[in-house]
Amino acid sequence: MEDHGKAPLDRLAEVDLAYLPVDDPNCPVPLLNTFAFARRMAQVEGVDIGCRVATNATIEQLANLGLVMRHGGTPRGAFLRTAAALPRHCTHEIVTVSESGTGIVVCDGWQWDFDAETLHAVQLNVASIIRCVCQMTGLDGTLFKEIRMVPHPVAGLDHAVRHFGCPVLPAPDRRLQVSIPGRIADTPFLACHSDLPDALPTREDWLRLRQDGTLATSARIALTVMLRGGLPTVDHLAFSAGTSVRTLQRRLGEEGTSFAGLLDDVRHRIAIEALGSDGGDIASLASQLGFSHPAAFTRAVRRWTGQSPKALRGQQKKPQSAVGPILKGGKSVAN
Repeated sequence: MEDHGKAPLDRLAEVDLAYLPVDDPNCPVPLLNTFAFARRMAQVEGVDIGCRVATNATIEQLANLGLVMRHGGTPRGAFLRTAAALPRHCTHEIVTVSESGTGIVVCDGWQWDFDAETLHAVQLNVASIIRCVCQMTGLDGTLFKEIRMVPHPVAGLDHAVRHFGCPVLPAPDRRLQVSIPGRIADTPFLACHSDLPDALPTREDWLRLRQDGTLATSARIALTVMLRGGLPTVDHLAFSAGTSVRTLQRRLGEEGTSFAGLLDDVRHRIAIEALGSDGGDIASLASQLGFSHPAAFTRAVRRWTGQSPKALRGQQKKPQSAVGPILKGGKSVAN
Protein backbone atom coordinates (compact mmCIF):
# COMPACT_ATOMS: atom_id res chain seq x y z
CA MET A 1 0.00 0.00 0.00
CA GLU A 2 2.82 2.40 0.84
CA ASP A 3 4.53 1.62 -2.49
CA HIS A 4 1.33 2.77 -4.22
CA GLY A 5 0.87 5.91 -2.16
CA LYS A 6 -1.81 4.49 0.13
CA ALA A 7 -1.78 4.84 3.91
CA PRO A 8 -2.17 1.39 5.52
CA LEU A 9 -3.19 2.55 8.99
CA ASP A 10 -6.96 2.65 8.35
CA ARG A 11 -6.94 -0.83 6.82
CA LEU A 12 -4.87 -2.16 9.71
CA ALA A 13 -7.19 -0.52 12.23
CA GLU A 14 -10.19 -2.30 10.65
CA VAL A 15 -8.71 -5.63 11.78
CA ASP A 16 -7.27 -4.38 15.08
CA LEU A 17 -3.67 -4.21 13.81
CA ALA A 18 -3.06 -0.47 14.06
CA TYR A 19 -0.21 -1.18 16.50
CA LEU A 20 1.69 -3.29 13.97
CA PRO A 21 5.23 -1.98 13.28
CA VAL A 22 5.22 -2.38 9.50
CA ASP A 23 8.97 -1.74 9.34
CA ASP A 24 9.71 -4.89 11.39
CA PRO A 25 8.76 -7.99 9.37
CA ASN A 26 10.02 -10.31 12.12
CA CYS A 27 7.55 -8.88 14.63
CA PRO A 28 4.98 -11.50 15.76
CA VAL A 29 1.44 -10.69 14.66
CA PRO A 30 -1.85 -12.53 15.39
CA LEU A 31 -2.74 -14.86 12.55
CA LEU A 32 -6.51 -14.26 12.55
CA ASN A 33 -6.04 -10.50 12.31
CA THR A 34 -3.61 -10.99 9.44
CA PHE A 35 -6.04 -13.19 7.52
CA ALA A 36 -8.84 -10.71 8.09
CA PHE A 37 -6.54 -8.07 6.58
CA ALA A 38 -5.88 -10.29 3.53
CA ARG A 39 -9.61 -10.85 3.00
CA ARG A 40 -10.38 -7.15 3.33
CA MET A 41 -7.62 -6.21 0.89
CA ALA A 42 -9.06 -8.64 -1.67
CA GLN A 43 -12.49 -7.09 -1.24
CA VAL A 44 -11.21 -3.54 -1.68
CA GLU A 45 -8.26 -3.88 -4.07
CA GLY A 46 -9.39 -6.81 -6.22
CA VAL A 47 -9.65 -10.55 -5.78
CA ASP A 48 -6.18 -11.11 -7.30
CA ILE A 49 -4.34 -8.74 -4.92
CA GLY A 50 -2.49 -11.72 -3.44
CA CYS A 51 -0.76 -12.22 -6.79
CA ARG A 52 -0.15 -8.57 -7.55
CA VAL A 53 1.67 -7.77 -4.31
CA ALA A 54 4.21 -10.58 -4.73
CA THR A 55 7.32 -9.29 -6.52
CA ASN A 56 11.00 -10.14 -6.81
CA ALA A 57 11.54 -8.29 -3.51
CA THR A 58 9.00 -10.42 -1.65
CA ILE A 59 11.47 -13.04 -0.41
CA GLU A 60 13.69 -10.39 1.17
CA GLN A 61 10.61 -8.83 2.77
CA LEU A 62 9.93 -12.15 4.51
CA ALA A 63 12.97 -11.35 6.64
CA ASN A 64 14.20 -14.40 8.59
CA LEU A 65 11.99 -16.87 6.72
CA GLY A 66 13.14 -15.36 3.43
CA LEU A 67 16.75 -15.80 4.51
CA VAL A 68 16.06 -19.47 5.21
CA MET A 69 14.58 -19.83 1.71
CA ARG A 70 17.51 -18.14 -0.03
CA HIS A 71 19.99 -20.41 1.74
CA GLY A 72 18.28 -23.38 0.05
CA GLY A 73 20.28 -22.88 -3.15
CA THR A 74 17.49 -24.26 -5.36
CA PRO A 75 13.69 -24.13 -5.18
CA ARG A 76 13.63 -27.70 -3.86
CA GLY A 77 16.13 -26.83 -1.14
CA ALA A 78 14.28 -23.62 -0.31
CA PHE A 79 10.95 -25.36 0.19
CA LEU A 80 12.45 -28.19 2.25
CA ARG A 81 14.12 -25.64 4.51
CA THR A 82 10.89 -23.66 4.75
CA ALA A 83 8.97 -26.74 5.85
CA ALA A 84 11.53 -27.37 8.60
CA ALA A 85 11.69 -23.74 9.77
CA LEU A 86 7.99 -22.93 9.66
CA PRO A 87 7.25 -23.69 13.34
CA ARG A 88 9.33 -20.59 14.13
CA HIS A 89 7.34 -18.52 11.65
CA CYS A 90 3.71 -19.49 12.19
CA THR A 91 1.74 -21.47 14.76
CA HIS A 92 -0.95 -22.86 12.45
CA GLU A 93 0.65 -23.29 9.01
CA ILE A 94 2.06 -26.59 7.73
CA VAL A 95 4.15 -26.87 4.55
CA THR A 96 5.13 -30.23 3.09
CA VAL A 97 7.25 -31.13 0.07
CA SER A 98 6.69 -34.45 -1.70
CA GLU A 99 8.01 -36.14 -4.82
CA SER A 100 5.66 -36.38 -7.78
CA GLY A 101 7.73 -38.53 -10.15
CA THR A 102 8.38 -35.64 -12.52
CA GLY A 103 9.14 -33.03 -9.89
CA ILE A 104 7.87 -31.92 -6.48
CA VAL A 105 4.57 -30.87 -4.97
CA VAL A 106 4.59 -28.11 -2.37
CA CYS A 107 1.51 -28.23 -0.12
CA ASP A 108 0.45 -25.47 2.24
CA GLY A 109 -2.30 -26.06 4.81
CA TRP A 110 -3.76 -24.27 7.82
CA GLN A 111 -4.93 -25.70 11.14
CA TRP A 112 -7.91 -23.37 11.32
CA ASP A 113 -11.30 -23.50 9.63
CA PHE A 114 -11.03 -20.37 7.49
CA ASP A 115 -13.88 -19.48 5.13
CA ALA A 116 -13.37 -19.98 1.38
CA GLU A 117 -12.99 -16.26 0.59
CA THR A 118 -10.22 -15.80 3.15
CA LEU A 119 -8.45 -19.03 2.27
CA HIS A 120 -8.48 -18.18 -1.43
CA ALA A 121 -6.91 -14.76 -0.80
CA VAL A 122 -4.13 -16.31 1.28
CA GLN A 123 -3.51 -19.22 -1.10
CA LEU A 124 -3.14 -16.86 -4.04
CA ASN A 125 -0.43 -15.02 -2.13
CA VAL A 126 1.36 -18.18 -1.00
CA ALA A 127 1.36 -19.55 -4.56
CA SER A 128 2.79 -16.24 -5.74
CA ILE A 129 5.55 -16.44 -3.13
CA ILE A 130 6.36 -19.97 -4.32
CA ARG A 131 6.62 -18.56 -7.84
CA CYS A 132 8.97 -15.81 -6.59
CA VAL A 133 11.25 -18.51 -5.17
CA CYS A 134 11.27 -20.32 -8.52
CA GLN A 135 12.04 -17.06 -10.32
CA MET A 136 15.26 -16.75 -8.32
CA THR A 137 16.64 -19.34 -10.73
CA GLY A 138 16.39 -16.82 -13.58
CA LEU A 139 13.92 -19.07 -15.40
CA ASP A 140 10.84 -17.41 -16.84
CA GLY A 141 7.55 -18.39 -18.41
CA THR A 142 5.25 -21.01 -16.90
CA LEU A 143 6.98 -22.35 -13.79
CA PHE A 144 4.27 -24.68 -12.46
CA LYS A 145 2.75 -27.85 -13.88
CA GLU A 146 -0.54 -27.19 -12.10
CA ILE A 147 -2.04 -25.59 -8.99
CA ARG A 148 -4.85 -26.82 -6.79
CA MET A 149 -6.47 -24.28 -4.48
CA VAL A 150 -9.76 -23.29 -2.89
CA PRO A 151 -11.85 -21.35 -5.46
CA HIS A 152 -13.11 -17.89 -4.64
CA PRO A 153 -16.83 -18.28 -3.79
CA VAL A 154 -17.81 -15.72 -6.47
CA ALA A 155 -14.89 -15.20 -8.86
CA GLY A 156 -13.86 -18.85 -9.07
CA LEU A 157 -10.35 -19.59 -10.43
CA ASP A 158 -10.12 -17.88 -13.83
CA HIS A 159 -8.10 -14.95 -12.48
CA ALA A 160 -5.57 -17.40 -11.01
CA VAL A 161 -5.13 -19.08 -14.40
CA ARG A 162 -4.37 -15.71 -15.97
CA HIS A 163 -1.69 -14.94 -13.38
CA PHE A 164 0.07 -18.30 -13.27
CA GLY A 165 -0.37 -19.51 -16.87
CA CYS A 166 -0.98 -23.13 -15.87
CA PRO A 167 -4.03 -25.25 -15.02
CA VAL A 168 -5.58 -24.16 -11.69
CA LEU A 169 -8.01 -26.69 -10.26
CA PRO A 170 -10.15 -26.89 -7.11
CA ALA A 171 -8.26 -28.31 -4.13
CA PRO A 172 -9.76 -31.61 -2.93
CA ASP A 173 -8.83 -31.04 0.73
CA ARG A 174 -8.64 -27.21 1.09
CA ARG A 175 -4.83 -27.29 0.99
CA LEU A 176 -2.87 -25.37 -1.61
CA GLN A 177 -0.92 -27.76 -3.85
CA VAL A 178 1.67 -26.44 -6.31
CA SER A 179 3.28 -28.93 -8.72
CA ILE A 180 6.75 -27.87 -9.87
CA PRO A 181 8.66 -29.69 -12.66
CA GLY A 182 11.98 -31.20 -11.61
CA ARG A 183 14.01 -29.12 -14.05
CA ILE A 184 12.80 -25.98 -12.26
CA ALA A 185 12.90 -27.38 -8.73
CA ASP A 186 16.58 -28.31 -9.11
CA THR A 187 17.91 -25.29 -11.01
CA PRO A 188 20.38 -23.31 -8.82
CA PHE A 189 19.50 -19.79 -7.78
CA LEU A 190 21.25 -16.93 -9.55
CA ALA A 191 24.39 -15.70 -7.83
CA CYS A 192 22.70 -12.44 -6.82
CA HIS A 193 20.30 -14.45 -4.65
CA SER A 194 22.99 -16.68 -3.15
CA ASP A 195 25.32 -13.93 -1.90
CA LEU A 196 24.24 -14.27 1.72
CA PRO A 197 25.78 -14.08 5.18
CA ASP A 198 26.74 -17.44 6.64
CA ALA A 199 24.77 -16.88 9.83
CA LEU A 200 21.11 -17.83 9.89
CA PRO A 201 18.60 -16.57 12.48
CA THR A 202 19.31 -17.85 15.98
CA ARG A 203 17.04 -18.70 18.85
CA GLU A 204 17.65 -15.31 20.38
CA ASP A 205 16.40 -13.28 17.42
CA TRP A 206 13.58 -15.48 16.15
CA LEU A 207 10.85 -16.55 18.54
CA ARG A 208 9.88 -20.19 18.68
CA LEU A 209 6.18 -19.41 18.57
CA ARG A 210 4.86 -22.85 19.44
CA GLN A 211 6.95 -23.36 22.59
CA ASP A 212 4.83 -25.28 25.11
CA GLY A 213 1.61 -25.03 23.08
CA THR A 214 -0.35 -23.18 25.76
CA LEU A 215 -2.69 -20.30 25.11
CA ALA A 216 -0.87 -18.30 27.79
CA THR A 217 2.43 -18.46 25.90
CA SER A 218 0.87 -17.23 22.66
CA ALA A 219 -1.01 -14.55 24.58
CA ARG A 220 2.20 -13.22 26.13
CA ILE A 221 3.77 -12.89 22.70
CA ALA A 222 0.69 -11.13 21.32
CA LEU A 223 0.38 -8.77 24.27
CA THR A 224 4.03 -7.76 23.98
CA VAL A 225 3.41 -6.51 20.45
CA MET A 226 0.00 -5.01 21.22
CA LEU A 227 1.57 -2.79 23.88
CA ARG A 228 3.27 -0.86 21.08
CA GLY A 229 -0.11 0.67 20.29
CA GLY A 230 -1.33 1.35 23.82
CA LEU A 231 -2.70 -0.73 26.64
CA PRO A 232 -4.48 -3.78 25.15
CA THR A 233 -7.80 -4.97 26.52
CA VAL A 234 -9.17 -8.47 26.96
CA ASP A 235 -11.42 -7.77 23.96
CA HIS A 236 -8.35 -7.19 21.76
CA LEU A 237 -6.82 -10.50 22.83
CA ALA A 238 -10.09 -12.40 22.39
CA PHE A 239 -10.44 -11.06 18.84
CA SER A 240 -6.93 -12.24 18.00
CA ALA A 241 -7.63 -15.64 19.55
CA GLY A 242 -10.80 -16.07 17.50
CA THR A 243 -12.97 -16.60 20.55
CA SER A 244 -15.29 -14.80 22.93
CA VAL A 245 -14.01 -12.96 25.99
CA ARG A 246 -15.74 -15.46 28.24
CA THR A 247 -14.18 -18.46 26.50
CA LEU A 248 -10.77 -16.80 26.53
CA GLN A 249 -11.01 -16.15 30.26
CA ARG A 250 -12.16 -19.72 30.90
CA ARG A 251 -9.28 -21.24 28.91
CA LEU A 252 -6.71 -19.02 30.60
CA GLY A 253 -8.20 -20.00 33.96
CA GLU A 254 -7.75 -23.67 33.06
CA GLU A 255 -4.06 -22.90 32.54
CA GLY A 256 -3.84 -21.22 35.94
CA THR A 257 -3.65 -17.64 34.77
CA SER A 258 -5.79 -14.70 33.65
CA PHE A 259 -5.70 -11.81 31.21
CA ALA A 260 -4.76 -9.39 33.99
CA GLY A 261 -2.02 -11.72 35.18
CA LEU A 262 -0.55 -12.14 31.70
CA LEU A 263 -0.60 -8.41 31.03
CA ASP A 264 1.11 -7.80 34.35
CA ASP A 265 3.77 -10.42 33.50
CA VAL A 266 4.46 -8.79 30.13
CA ARG A 267 4.67 -5.27 31.52
CA HIS A 268 6.96 -6.58 34.29
CA ARG A 269 9.36 -8.19 31.79
CA ILE A 270 9.47 -5.19 29.46
CA ALA A 271 10.02 -2.80 32.35
CA ILE A 272 12.89 -4.80 33.85
CA GLU A 273 14.58 -5.20 30.48
CA ALA A 274 14.21 -1.50 29.71
CA LEU A 275 15.52 -0.44 33.10
CA GLY A 276 18.40 -2.84 32.69
CA SER A 277 19.37 -1.32 29.35
CA ASP A 278 19.35 2.18 30.90
CA GLY A 279 17.59 3.52 27.79
CA GLY A 280 15.04 6.36 27.87
CA ASP A 281 13.49 8.07 30.86
CA ILE A 282 11.19 6.51 33.38
CA ALA A 283 8.21 8.70 32.48
CA SER A 284 8.39 7.61 28.83
CA LEU A 285 8.66 3.96 29.83
CA ALA A 286 5.65 4.32 32.12
CA SER A 287 3.61 5.84 29.27
CA GLN A 288 4.74 3.14 26.83
CA LEU A 289 3.51 0.45 29.21
CA GLY A 290 0.12 2.09 29.63
CA PHE A 291 0.50 3.53 33.13
CA SER A 292 -1.52 6.69 33.68
CA HIS A 293 1.22 8.35 35.70
CA PRO A 294 4.91 7.65 36.52
CA ALA A 295 3.89 7.20 40.17
CA ALA A 296 1.66 4.27 39.17
CA PHE A 297 4.58 2.74 37.30
CA THR A 298 6.84 3.20 40.33
CA ARG A 299 4.29 1.41 42.53
CA ALA A 300 4.14 -1.48 40.03
CA VAL A 301 7.92 -1.82 39.92
CA ARG A 302 8.06 -1.86 43.72
CA ARG A 303 5.41 -4.59 43.74
CA TRP A 304 7.38 -6.64 41.20
CA THR A 305 10.85 -6.22 42.66
CA GLY A 306 10.66 -4.48 46.02
CA GLN A 307 12.70 -1.59 44.64
CA SER A 308 12.08 1.67 42.81
CA PRO A 309 12.79 2.14 39.08
CA LYS A 310 15.64 4.53 39.91
CA ALA A 311 17.22 2.03 42.28
CA LEU A 312 17.04 -0.72 39.67
CA ARG A 313 18.54 1.51 37.02
CA GLY A 314 21.36 2.47 39.35
CA GLN A 315 22.20 -1.18 39.95
CA GLN A 316 22.83 -1.74 36.25
CA LYS A 317 25.86 0.52 36.49
CA LYS A 318 27.49 -1.58 39.22
CA PRO A 319 29.97 -4.38 38.37
CA GLN A 320 27.87 -6.91 40.30
CA SER A 321 24.42 -6.47 38.82
CA ALA A 322 21.34 -7.51 40.76
CA VAL A 323 19.30 -8.19 37.64
CA GLY A 324 19.58 -11.97 38.00
CA PRO A 325 17.74 -12.21 41.33
CA ILE A 326 15.22 -9.61 40.17
CA LEU A 327 14.34 -11.63 37.08
CA LYS A 328 14.23 -14.92 38.91
CA GLY A 329 10.49 -14.87 39.36
CA GLY A 330 9.69 -13.27 36.01
CA LYS A 331 8.26 -14.96 32.96
CA SER A 332 9.81 -14.64 29.54
CA VAL A 333 7.85 -14.26 26.30
CA ALA A 334 10.01 -16.76 24.43
CA ASN A 335 13.19 -18.81 24.58
